[in-house]
Amino acid sequence: KDCDFYESLLAFACGQAPEREELRHKVEQFLTVIGRFRDKMTYVTVADMIQDIYDCTHLDYIWMAAKNGVQRKANLDMLMELAREFDSTSYRGLYQFVRYISGIKKREEDMGEANLLGNKDNVVRIMTIHKSKGLEFPVCFLAGMGKNITGPAAKSFLMVAPDVGIASRVIDNEQGISVNNTLFRSLARMNQLEDLGEELRVLYVAMTRAKEKLVMTGCTRRDKCPVGTGYFQLIRAKSYFDWVLPAVQGNDWFRVKWLEMEALEKAEIRRQADVMVDEVMLNNFDTNITYDKTIHEMLSFMDEHQGQEELEIPTKLTVSELKKRSMEESTEEGITVLDEEALENQSPVPAFAKEDAEEDQALAGASYGTVWHQVMAGLCFSAVQTEQELEGALEELVESGRVRAEDMRYIRKHKLMKFLDSALGSQMREAQAEGRLYREQPFVTMIPAAEVVPEAADRERVLVQGIIDGFYETEQGIVLMDYKTDHLESGQEGILVERYEKQMELYARALEGILGKRVVRKVLYSFSLDKEIEVK
Repeated sequence: KDCDFYESLLAFACGQAPEREELRHKVEQFLTVIGRFRDKMTYVTVADMIQDIYDCTHLDYIWMAAKNGVQRKANLDMLMELAREFDSTSYRGLYQFVRYISGIKKREEDMGEANLLGNKDNVVRIMTIHKSKGLEFPVCFLAGMGKNITGPAAKSFLMVAPDVGIASRVIDNEQGISVNNTLFRSLARMNQLEDLGEELRVLYVAMTRAKEKLVMTGCTRRDKCPVGTGYFQLIRAKSYFDWVLPAVQGNDWFRVKWLEMEALEKAEIRRQADVMVDEVMLNNFDTNITYDKTIHEMLSFMDEHQGQEELEIPTKLTVSELKKRSMEESTEEGITVLDEEALENQSPVPAFAKEDAEEDQALAGASYGTVWHQVMAGLCFSAVQTEQELEGALEELVESGRVRAEDMRYIRKHKLMKFLDSALGSQMREAQAEGRLYREQPFVTMIPAAEVVPEAADRERVLVQGIIDGFYETEQGIVLMDYKTDHLESGQEGILVERYEKQMELYARALEGILGKRVVRKVLYSFSLDKEIEVK
């Protein structure tokens, strides 16, 4: 309490307080940053210093993330512009910049907030005539046309005309009166004409801002409206209307509409009365009366269905998500895959039952399936006839980056050879050699939403996307196939078909819709059973 805040920070940073070591470390970091800024301020401009503060503290991004962040960020940018304006003067240094800002505040200059609107934004702009100079707008409203434009110059004691001289009132001390002499009245008239000329130029600026339509409003007495446009009439003008109304009367380019003050007052009274009546009716609303049948039926319908859950219909699904929705989820996840040395008939062990040391070596079922699909997608069937050729093809996959080397230990080469030697493998090898085999083909199709959500309306549709493992064309049509790594026991072929029947149906529907050819056969190849399984 005996020193200022900065000295308190210095004392705290130099003190010994083990229990507040974390806070002391933060204070030291803050003082280090402040010291760096002070050293840099001796050779950089104020704008560069502010930019360095923004970059170091990320202050602009912090305020951007706060409430009304766009406006806050714009205000920081406006501070930067003020700094650049200051740097363009002969003054230098942060102290002079602070004085510069203080001077603006003392002069009560309202800098306002940064303007976020562009020149072409569809908004209503309210501005003075001077601010509108150089701008144009489709429609302009020029208000206050009836205000007095003559100043109280003739009431002052002295009258000054730069090109003529100075004149004062004549004072009679004996009678206690003051009168205007001829020179005084002449100078006053000269100043009045100059002021009227300036007001005429301002009126010209205001009336030329509109590109399509100009609306001028104001209050004046109809019986005192000037009727002439001569010189002596113009120099006696008391308001803008004294110049404008005589010129527009009877002119087809302008439409003059007079509104009596009494009519405006009555219209305002009626408006306020309507508001009061509406408020009274609202406070005394009879809920037993149906005022609007359509709204009543709509509210009744909403009340009837208020407690029901909203039907959620997805806009897009993958084939895997659709399989899960259909309760056809695979049992791959959470299963530890056996190494190649393991017994072929050994059952998989759930991952949660393994020891921590063994879990690091286990590969989840989903990743296991991904590795097999990567190999099957990149393997050249037509170039593999023997195990040695298979070994070389797998090494090429690793060298090309299609498959990681550490993942290859989960690929069982003897199972791959069984697939290649099977009837399906032979047909795919032949199709690849002839250019009829297509693998890893992405597709997008539409299905009725009722297939996903039975309660959905008939007109609703859902977008489904997926990747087909492979298919090849024959003279009879398309043969569709898919690899599966699910662990199965002998005799469980029906389980695999039940799991993926919906998926294969979608694949077939997509191929038939895209290629315009019939799918004559759907085949699942199970690496667990080393056999192909027909899907009806």
